[in-house]
This record gives sequence, structure tokens and C-alpha cells, in this order.
Amino acid sequence: MDATDCNHPVGSWGCIVTLLRKSRRGSPAINSAKYLEAVVKLVSSAILAAATLLVLSPASAQTYDPSYPVCMHVYGDKLGDRMDCIFTSLEQCAASASGLPAMCLINPYYAHASKSTPARRHRGRR
Repeated sequence: MDATDCNHPVGSWGCIVTLLRKSRRGSPAINSAKYLEAVVKLVSSAILAAATLLVLSPASAQTYDPSYPVCMHVYGDKLGDRMDCIFTSLEQCAASASGLPAMCLINPYYAHASKSTPARRHRGRR
């Protein structure tokens, strides 16, 4: 008996488990090659199932919109805890945040931020 000629009601998983149980009991009908085959099928199926679950999990949304330099963090249950990155200046954000449980932040992921590089110093010749 091997996993391919088994008619277990659960299907191939039931056949593999039956093979593993018989091989642990020392059944002479099960040799080590069939036992190893059953173990490899069981382990590979478990790895495939775990990988499928990891791939199908929902991706987290990006909190900061990289298109705008200023974000407003609104917090609280009434308005919902959220990050609104739709402002072009801190003043614009502060005007919108007035009277709300919110604070304005510089967007750390702003895509158009200029990356300043230090000026190169030229050494004089000696």
C-alpha cells in the first residue's frame, strides 16, 4: 500500500497519515522508502499551505502619501484615527487642524524632497 493506491475517505492526507501510523508500529508491509515518501509529501504540503497563507494575507496600506510635504495626524474615536497627507505647507495644515484633535507633521516620505549634499571642499595645492 502506498499513497497512490489508497482509497481513504479523507483523501491523500488520510492515506499519508495511515502510512505514517503503520510505519511507526513496525508494519512489515511498509518499507522505509514509502515512509520517507509519505513524510516528504506531508512536509511539502504543509510548507506549500503556509506559503499560500503568507502570500494571501492583506498588505498593509502606506500611511504617508509621498506626494505632499505635510501631513495631519487626526486622532480620536469621533473622527477616526488617521493620517491625512494632503497639505503643501504647515500653515495650511494648521488652519485645517484648528479645533480638531490633530497635529501637523512633516512628511518623512515626501517624494520631491530635495536631498542636500554637502558642498565639496577643494584643497589648495601645497
